[in-house]
Amino acid sequence: MTEVCEPAPFTFIWTIENFSPRSCSTITSPSFIVGFMRKTKWHLEIKERNEQEGYCCFISRDNDKNKGPRTIEIYFELAVLADDGSVLTAEKGQGIFKKRVSISNSLEMEDSLWQRWMKVSSRNILTIRCKM
Repeated sequence: MTEVCEPAPFTFIWTIENFSPRSCSTITSPSFIVGFMRKTKWHLEIKERNEQEGYCCFISRDNDKNKGPRTIEIYFELAVLADDGSVLTAEKGQGIFKKRVSISNSLEMEDSLWQRWMKVSSRNILTIRCKM
């Protein structure tokens, strides 16, 4: 049975210091546990697709066989934030995440985003916000 979680007040902020879109291939956030989602464990990941396609930010359920239901449906939002907390780009979605199966949903991070980010990031700090 799939468990559905309605939009909820969980927010994970991932701050990456000394970030450069030109020197990144894959970066993984620390794992985080969402208690009200029956202690499911999650992480974010930024991966380079290729030079032409840019990057994607993924949300993934960790393979923690001892915690949480077999499947869980969530509503989420991934966003890249400016230094002042304003949203540069965001992607909302809904997904069914199964235990022991790596399913990810992504936020596309193209060249136009990096150009805007470089204009508003005075400290080379990339901030990703994940709401679930």
